[in-house]
Amino acid sequence: MSERRGDSNMLDLANFGFFLVSVGITFVAVPDVVKRLADFFTDFTMVELSPNFLLPAPAGFHPQLYYAFFVFSLAFGLLHIPLLAGRFYFNDRLRKKASTLGSIIFQLGAAYACNLLLAQSVAWFGFIGLIIILGGVGLVVENLVVLVATRHRSMPIP
Repeated sequence: MSERRGDSNMLDLANFGFFLVSVGITFVAVPDVVKRLADFFTDFTMVELSPNFLLPAPAGFHPQLYYAFFVFSLAFGLLHIPLLAGRFYFNDRLRKKASTLGSIIFQLGAAYACNLLLAQSVAWFGFIGLIIILGGVGLVVENLVVLVATRHRSMPIP
């Protein structure tokens, strides 16, 4: 059991390494991402969605920052695929496998949502809605995998 826990800890460290690689790729793709992020947060204004209901939204379009988010989400999502394979190879706990699958769905979906925002196919609040939906879908998939797998213990789980 302790060897399995050690493998799981190493995979968790690999996950952190993949995060750092994704951040690095983002900085290579958009070298001034920090400035772009600062510009983004100073560009917010209150938008009235309905009478007396205001929410903050960027006043301008920030394609370089949206591209940076796209690059990060795509890289991190794709790097989770070998992590998931490692979790199966080392027979990691079901919860870890399911969580990694949920992360893949969220990150790749977020990359797609960023691409839609970049192409101006969705507005800011549509993008926020997509991110919220993707977070929910990732959680649902993660927990359904665990639920189905634990309900059907007689079936072998790789």
